[in-house]
Amino acid sequence: MKDKALEKLSKNELLELMLYLRKEYDKLNAENEKLLQKLEDKKSITDRLDRLERQVAALTGHKLVVEQPVAEEDHGGR
Repeated sequence: MKDKALEKLSKNELLELMLYLRKEYDKLNAENEKLLQKLEDKKSITDRLDRLERQVAALTGHKLVVEQPVAEEDHGGR
C-alpha cells in the first residue's frame, strides 16, 4: 500500500489493517516454528541413522562409503 493511500485511511481502518497484519504474522510465525521443528526432527533422525550405519559397518567389518550431503541453503533459521 502506498503512503498516500495509508494517509487516507481512518484510525479505525488503520487499526483493522494492523490487526489483520498481526494475525497474519502470528499465523506465519506459528507455521515457521512447526517447519523448523520438522527440520530439527529430520536432522535428528538422520544423525541417528548415520550413527547406526557406522555401528553396523564396524560390527560387520564393512568399509563405510561416506556420501557427501547436498548442501542445504540456510533459510533464516533460529
